[in-house]
Amino acid sequence: MNCGLTLFKKKNEYHLSHKIHYLNAWFSEHSKILENSKVMIDDTYVSNINNLLGVYSKLIQEYQKLKKINDVTLDVELKSNQVLITWICYCVIHKSCAQGYPLINEYGTCLDPRHLQHLVLSQKPAWDVVHRIINYLKLHGNKPPLFSLKNHCATFQFAEEFCEVDLNMKNIWRKEQEEAKIRINEQWNQVQKKEATIYRIKESNI
Repeated sequence: MNCGLTLFKKKNEYHLSHKIHYLNAWFSEHSKILENSKVMIDDTYVSNINNLLGVYSKLIQEYQKLKKINDVTLDVELKSNQVLITWICYCVIHKSCAQGYPLINEYGTCLDPRHLQHLVLSQKPAWDVVHRIINYLKLHGNKPPLFSLKNHCATFQFAEEFCEVDLNMKNIWRKEQEEAKIRINEQWNQVQKKEATIYRIKESNI
């Protein structure tokens, strides 16, 4: 019984490891998109890469539970790869947003490339990805960072500027204003009806 359970765990461990290595290679290959300024990233691609990140994170969790990793180096490298892939997704999504909304290019990112120096990576392709990310982030360096927890000023400024130039936001604002006027008129009509009813009741009691 124990032998069968051990074999089952080893098979699961092997399959999980294979999937993790496959996704590592997939994300590594797709990080090359950060070096190509001509490639346009559509919403479907962004949605897919975001979903794959979720799948990857779950695979890492399952593998760690099954493996019960005692090798500190291996555990750290797994987490380092997970951080790296998360950063790939951030940069790809940032690139896509900047293509659709050029105003974003006037601001920086909330990621500091220096933090990548702490990753533990034994494979050269992984370090190639690190350099791609660093080069991409440098393109947006020395600018006020968007969506930073340390400094909200740039985010608020961006929101104001974005609302002023984006047609979709203007249409939403116009629609909300029109709906607000309708609600006000409906409430005022209700008030007038109630006042008229009260007046008739008073008149009938005289």
